Amino acid sequence: MHLTFRKYAIPASRAFPSFHVTSALSDHDESILLYRALLRQSSYLPDSAARSYVRSYVISRFRGYYPRKKSADGHPIIHHQPNLSDERLRTVLKSARKSLKILQRANDGHLKQLTKVLSMTYGRTGKRKRQIVGLLQSPLSAAKANTTYEFNGSGLSDELQAVIRVQVKQPATNFLGRALKDQQPNIPKESIWQRPLSKTRQKNVRKKWLAKTLDKIMPPLGEQEWNRLRDLALGTTKWEGPIAPRPKGRPLFNTSSEIIEDIQPKLNAIIGPWIPKRLTSSTERIVEDGRHPDFKSRPHKLTAKYMRGIWRAIFRQCPKLHWDNKAKNWQVTWGDVEREQEIVLNTTMNVGGDMFEKFEGDE
Repeated sequence: MHLTFRKYAIPASRAFPSFHVTSALSDHDESILLYRALLRQSSYLPDSAARSYVRSYVISRFRGYYPRKKSADGHPIIHHQPNLSDERLRTVLKSARKSLKILQRANDGHLKQLTKVLSMTYGRTGKRKRQIVGLLQSPLSAAKANTTYEFNGSGLSDELQAVIRVQVKQPATNFLGRALKDQQPNIPKESIWQRPLSKTRQKNVRKKWLAKTLDKIMPPLGEQEWNRLRDLALGTTKWEGPIAPRPKGRPLFNTSSEIIEDIQPKLNAIIGPWIPKRLTSSTERIVEDGRHPDFKSRPHKLTAKYMRGIWRAIFRQCPKLHWDNKAKNWQVTWGDVEREQEIVLNTTMNVGGDMFEKFEGDE
């Protein structure tokens, strides 16, 4: 039996057990290993909502793959066995490895990966965002099926139109290059030949604007979820702290950066003058030429202050909806950290004022 060590092949009897070596596994075995690793990493996320969402997302993604095919008469074909080609299998396994790396770096405190996971959790990007937008767009499903050139309004539901009216007024810095600029499609009256714009061209302009708007819109959250995220961003709800990893087995020998010089002669004798890029954890990477290898995205200790900064950035992208019976329309409340802080401060001051007034009355 031989083990693959990056691009080198070494006998199993001479391989160091603590190094990152992978045996020639079958696709089924590798899928099980990736599935367990993803579930394990999802249980370490520093947000309870993220732990629940990522776990359910991983389970749904690892279910049997049944491609959507139709028979000649137009009815869907029911597959009793998953039909997964070799090319498709390589693609999904590569996607699983990438997702595992993202979760590992998120648990290590990398800002980019941790923000991405929390953004997916609260529906700012990814599958959940499309699901929320789809639920708000469901009354217009019949209008979408219309194949004529007639266009019914802007193509958005009243709830999404109310969100867009407020979102275009928010600072563009809150959306990291995904800010909305136009509430309505900008349709020119004439073409470049000074002729009236055709209905086909008008429909295509509206269709392009609608697709771009649905991609950049920030769907509203529920009342309970929005309030929970607000409390986490303001610090009024105490963070439960990072999840401690489960204890691992005792290694045969230490692989910290302090004894790399002792290991290097043994590595050179086996695989030549080459050192693996990762022998330690992400917080103990080898420093080369005085610069950290991951200088663009470094790990960070998960603290309450660090998490509040990420929650605040996401909260600034989250609206909530409520129906106003008097105005007979949808009212939007956007996540504004500064405004919510003032509300909390004013409430505290009013409570303090009432307390002192009682003391003065007693005198």
